[in-house]
Amino acid sequence: MRNTMKLVLISTLVAFGAAQLKAQTSVTNIVQDLTIKFTAYYQMDPTTNSTTIFRNAGKASVVNKDIIALLGLQMQIVFSDNAKLLLISSLEEGLNPKVVVRDTVSGNTVDTDAGQYFNAVVMSSVENSKIKLNPLNVSGTGYEVIVFNMAVDTAVFSVQGFAQTAISTVKYQGQVVGGAQTGSMTVSGSGTYGASPAGGLTPVTITGTVKVSGKNVEVKTL
Repeated sequence: MRNTMKLVLISTLVAFGAAQLKAQTSVTNIVQDLTIKFTAYYQMDPTTNSTTIFRNAGKASVVNKDIIALLGLQMQIVFSDNAKLLLISSLEEGLNPKVVVRDTVSGNTVDTDAGQYFNAVVMSSVENSKIKLNPLNVSGTGYEVIVFNMAVDTAVFSVQGFAQTAISTVKYQGQVVGGAQTGSMTVSGSGTYGASPAGGLTPVTITGTVKVSGKNVEVKTL
């Protein structure tokens, strides 16, 4: 089964859309949900019986709420249970998707940039696509190697995977503003984890999936 991952890719189509929207002195973002499901394996203390020594492996699941909790602990922010992990790409900034924690505080939506501690990096990208000019439309397939890195006091890890992506058109109020990709990929990697900042870090081996879904467009007037 092919594992697919769709990340925002800024192409000539995006540049076209951004040029039109800049005249409105606004910032245009493509917003996608980021869903993480990891299993982390770690070496436990050995056990013995009268004839055998057992080297035991433990495992723990790591999902969005765990990532958000680790980020909140690092940034000294208490996120609610409804906080979301998002991948946001600005058309004006190009290929620089950033990881954001979105929460609601006193009825207001608050985005906290987590890029200093958690990021997604497209290591290489090849695109097989076509752009129709009338009407403007983009479609095709992309091939990427993507790395997700996290570094906080209690957890450090890096996972990597190959993404075969399906590129599609993104519109805002009926106007094409760019191209985006959605889907999931299998990743693997390694890192360390500690129960508390004061404790030691335990090496872990990680496998799991990263999913990017949705392709909402948000325009903010400056």
